[in-house]
Amino acid sequence: MVIFVHTGTKNGTAYVVVVDARKLDYHPTLEAEHASIVLLTEAEIGLSEALAGQRISSTNLASALAG
Repeated sequence: MVIFVHTGTKNGTAYVVVVDARKLDYHPTLEAEHASIVLLTEAEIGLSEALAGQRISSTNLASALAG
């Protein structure tokens, strides 16, 4: 089971929300935040790979994106 945890405040009161990640469809705000975290993680991985010299040619990139 994958758990997604969100903390914050509402009307000055602290709260923690723990949701099974498979149920994020029912929580649009948490789903959007989860998507942001996933995108940032992927961007970090891509940047690390680029800095390590792991690159592909523009031809290979175009081919991979085409299908």
